[in-house]
Amino acid sequence: MLGTGRTSGTILESGDNVTQCFIVKEGCSLLNTFIRNNYGGADITEYFQTLLQRRGYFYNNSSTYQLVKKIKEQFARTKNYIEEGVESNIYNLPDGSAIRIGDEKKNCTDVLFDLLLIGKSYSPIDKMIYDKINSTDIELRIKLFGEILLSGGNTSIKGLPQALHKEIKKRINKHIKVRLYTPQKPKFCSWVGGEVVISLNYFKNMWITKEEWDEEAEKIFKEKTI
Repeated sequence: MLGTGRTSGTILESGDNVTQCFIVKEGCSLLNTFIRNNYGGADITEYFQTLLQRRGYFYNNSSTYQLVKKIKEQFARTKNYIEEGVESNIYNLPDGSAIRIGDEKKNCTDVLFDLLLIGKSYSPIDKMIYDKINSTDIELRIKLFGEILLSGGNTSIKGLPQALHKEIKKRINKHIKVRLYTPQKPKFCSWVGGEVVISLNYFKNMWITKEEWDEEAEKIFKEKTI
């Protein structure tokens, strides 16, 4: 969150295999609000491949996973996404042939909102945010719904912020404002935030030198991080 210039809010981070949500207040994460679920972009890819197999593409061929991942990264979007002009749905395969991508480009992202599609019982991304915000003090909740930061590669899927906004609004009072923020490069948001942290003066007090580690090891680690 520091990478965006904010110190408080709700963070949803969704990567290849993990999706997590937590609350940050004045630069410190509230540990009792942290939730991590084992699903992400890899599940979208696998479901996309399943949908393509139903049309006769890549049938029973697990070696095509990386190829399907590239196709997903180019075409994946949510159902609410409005196409910008005329977009080609043709993907040229390495062997010179081509396939036409249909509704699976939109249906594959449904797994983030309905994990039962892939046989998992985890909370979808909208419920993760809703539950974590509602686990905080009641006076914080309105502010937290208005400061939701999206991070990780999956949050750059076309139409995802709008779809997530819609699903969250279904769960709360219509008078509560929901605002989602996506940095320019959400995939690298954590790295940018880490760079900001290590540049702060107070962080120098947390450094552990090689000499300190060689002498006290775990003891010095606990003293400087707890």
